Amino acid sequence: MSINLRPILERVLELLVNPVQAWRDISSEHDPPSRLVWQYVGLLAVVDAACLFLGNALSGRGFWFSLLYAIVVALAFVALVPVQGMLVAAVASQFESSTSQDQATRLAAYCATPICASGIVALAPDLFPLAFLAGFVYSGYLFRLGCTEMLDTPEARATKFAVVATVSWMVMVLVAASVLSRIVALVTVPTALISDLAKSYPRGAGT
Repeated sequence: MSINLRPILERVLELLVNPVQAWRDISSEHDPPSRLVWQYVGLLAVVDAACLFLGNALSGRGFWFSLLYAIVVALAFVALVPVQGMLVAAVASQFESSTSQDQATRLAAYCATPICASGIVALAPDLFPLAFLAGFVYSGYLFRLGCTEMLDTPEARATKFAVVATVSWMVMVLVAASVLSRIVALVTVPTALISDLAKSYPRGAGT
């Protein structure tokens, strides 16, 4: 199945440059949440994975660690989008908002845009934490604007809703990234040791 990249790139640019109009356009669309998660967020996550791999590999973290970590983090990020959608739908009633899980998932998917955009900075690992934080701040701003369109959140409740949603989103991503980093390190250390031993083992030894 082919994916038309142009509308995806246009949507990314619109959300980053003109988010008010973007949400108006999105609110009139009816894309299935599952397709949106895998085709929209999934594509952005692939770009992030490539940047994360290159950034870690070039900074000396090892080829296999960098490759595996980039893959699992990208997959985990995509998988967390519907989880975030479920959490948003679960607490929506506390903010006098619609509890539609489909709409909440679509909201979460598009709010992931600036977080994914910040992933490009993973090419420069020293700058990535700041860019990552900026991505979440802008994601919160997008949520603040989007929840009124997507979930009919009253203006008076939108800011608090955005803060709760963004903090929960950030905590999930940070915990997942930390856990996956340790797991990948445990998996790849034996591979690295075997590779180093093979390189140091004298040629012709044992013959």
